[in-house]
Order: sequence, then structure tokens, then C-alpha cells
Amino acid sequence: MMLSISPMLTLVTLITIPLSALVTAGIARQSQKYFSGQQRTGAGKTTLVNLLMRFQARISMAREAGVPITNYGMTIAWAMGILERAVEPFDSWSC
Repeated sequence: MMLSISPMLTLVTLITIPLSALVTAGIARQSQKYFSGQQRTGAGKTTLVNLLMRFQARISMAREAGVPITNYGMTIAWAMGILERAVEPFDSWSC
């Protein structure tokens, strides 16, 4: 049916779809090496102990500066799996 409507479009489709699948497979193969290495070394992982130490350092800095603290949202962020994104704006502080 498609061939009878537009032979040129059929040709483009029959070339584009397998080509995009090959390119995607190549990219996945290359990135898999890096992903596997990251999983082995634990790079990119933030442990709960590390986060708690960072929080304690920030809390003490805030207390020294006289800034009131409300951090009840951190538990919610941790439960939702967005804790890293939630604390990212504060990474500019030197702890």
C-alpha cells in the first residue's frame, strides 16, 4: 500500500528505520562500557552517610550564620528519590 502511494517515501522509510536502529545500537554499545564501569566503581553514588555528613556541615554553617533551618522536606525528597537534585543548589557552599 505504501509503495503504491509514494515509492520515494517507501524507500526513505526502508533506509531510515534500519539505519537509526544501527546507530542506536552503536551508541548503546559504547555507553554500556562507561555505565558498567560506573556501576563497578560506585561513581556517581551518594551514600546516606555522606549525605548526612554534608547536611550536618550545612546545618552548623547555618547556625553559625544565624540562619533558621527547616529541613523536614529532605526526608520527603529522599523518599521520592530526588534528594541529589534537592541538595544540588547548595553544593556551592564549601563544606
